[in-house]
Amino acid sequence: MKKYLILILLIVVLALSALPTLALPPTDLNALARYFPADTIIFASARTDDEFFVTLDSLVARIGAAIPDVMPPMTFSEALDEIVGELNDEATFANTIRPWLGDVASLAVTSLDTAMDQNDFSNGEAPVIFAFSIKDRAAAGAFLDDVIARNSDDFERVEKEDYVLVLDANDDAEGKVMQSAFMLYEDVLMVTNDASSLPTDGLPTEALSSNVDFTSAMSELPEDSYNLTAFIDFGEFFQIAMQNQPEAVEAMGAFGSIFNVIGPQVWGFTILDDVSATIDVVQKIGDLSALESTGFVMGTSTPIDPAFAVHVPANASLAIFASDLKTSIGGALDNLVNMSEAIAELPNTNGMSPDDIQQALAQFEETFTAITGLDFRSDVLDWMTGDYALFMMLNPALDTSSMMGLMQVFPVDFGLAIEATDPAAAQNMVEGLARGLNQTLTMAGLSGDATEEPGNPKVEIASEDLNGTDVTVITITAPNMPWTIELLMAANDNVFALGTRSAVTAILNPDGGLPSNPEFVRSQAFMLDNPTSLAWLGTEGLLPLADLAGAFGSRSSSTDAQAEQIRNALGLFSSGTITSTMSEDVSLVRLVLTFSE
Repeated sequence: MKKYLILILLIVVLALSALPTLALPPTDLNALARYFPADTIIFASARTDDEFFVTLDSLVARIGAAIPDVMPPMTFSEALDEIVGELNDEATFANTIRPWLGDVASLAVTSLDTAMDQNDFSNGEAPVIFAFSIKDRAAAGAFLDDVIARNSDDFERVEKEDYVLVLDANDDAEGKVMQSAFMLYEDVLMVTNDASSLPTDGLPTEALSSNVDFTSAMSELPEDSYNLTAFIDFGEFFQIAMQNQPEAVEAMGAFGSIFNVIGPQVWGFTILDDVSATIDVVQKIGDLSALESTGFVMGTSTPIDPAFAVHVPANASLAIFASDLKTSIGGALDNLVNMSEAIAELPNTNGMSPDDIQQALAQFEETFTAITGLDFRSDVLDWMTGDYALFMMLNPALDTSSMMGLMQVFPVDFGLAIEATDPAAAQNMVEGLARGLNQTLTMAGLSGDATEEPGNPKVEIASEDLNGTDVTVITITAPNMPWTIELLMAANDNVFALGTRSAVTAILNPDGGLPSNPEFVRSQAFMLDNPTSLAWLGTEGLLPLADLAGAFGSRSSSTDAQAEQIRNALGLFSSGTITSTMSEDVSLVRLVLTFSE
């Protein structure tokens, strides 16, 4: 029976791995949750209708055409036929499975007890149930009868008023913890590795479908419909793990309370407007009181201003946006102080006391002030309450066609832009950091005559005017570096800038920025509303990386083909984004890959 169990499970796994264009509301997609107990740990559901498979064939064909060496030229339907063909020579998905298979399939892990116990017979397995909605009970029954008839010695059939149970006789060995089985109800076929987890006594009186944690987490998904959803009760998962690893919990001390904060998590998969493969992740946040008792304070999240993207160049391949560095960094430092007692109680801290932690942080701030003349909090963090962005792109002058080309210029441009909510304070920070850098270089022997000694790097600091803004220029050369590294630092009335020359130029004197990139504009339609963070990936600027296939070896038809497939793979998608939001009890993250037009 295991062969047939594996074949059917493979069908579901293949289905769950794909993203069709049409979708179902979460309540319809999770209709089979009524068959599972309320304390089910993991539950996932996906569509299994004909339109699902037609769309999969289209998606597989599109990917296969771009990267044929990675994705074999086989449609999803052909793959299903090959799997089902293992049942018998005449079997196809269309004549064996489709006549009875409904529109939804689900997977459930109802318990982790056997996975975490010390019983050698359980082999660390958890009970897993696959449930298939069926539209023709007679056809599904005929399918089971055919399986039994071909392997009559392997099965035990139990006929009940409401269901048919087919047990794997080979699993009924002495000491065996779990026994594989099929179970056929009026509207569902279940396949499992643990017959005891099946609802042989009727539907559970307290079902997952009525579990408030399950329904409330699903309700937080932002779209009306999805093609696949998954629920994981992380709170229960960690509670079970802690019960089985008490020594680990003891070692965590007061920080073991973090597991009380982690609530259920839900994933939703869909495609928006037929072009953007989308994954939404909901994380419910539990009771913070135990964690707060250690001194931890949850920071606030401020939505980013989309207009700040003007300070990121239009050709940036990677950009990360967020806001309020003052709260992020200052809050982290405060939490270290507030939690110092709990930290000192952790094992392997070598006798560190709360005073040691607090003194180390105080010494850092005092040293920073001594070197730069700046107070780290009032002169640096206090004005960093606005947006900020980190970005990177390949240097347009980079020659990726040969190894020598890679050595000609620094390969990437990168930059940090921070909104200058107080321009005078931002400029004061630039001047202080420049002073501190000069002093540090002198102390390290990297300035003046010391830099002329063989093997020593050379660091030069100068000032210049860049389109009306005074900038600090830091030039780094070394005998073992193939290129010179030039970093600029400056501030104007709008922004603080740090990075390579072209990056800082784009930050200080924006010329449209990312909002002038059509693909960035296109991707904004699929982002979460009012995100508190945003990560952007533009694939066009990464296309030259395909040439690296030949840069590290001799050019040949093989390397040319590899380069072409890399270009095709990158060209499948025009952009990728990750946006997030956070409230008191819910964290929401959206990941999107947008197909090229």
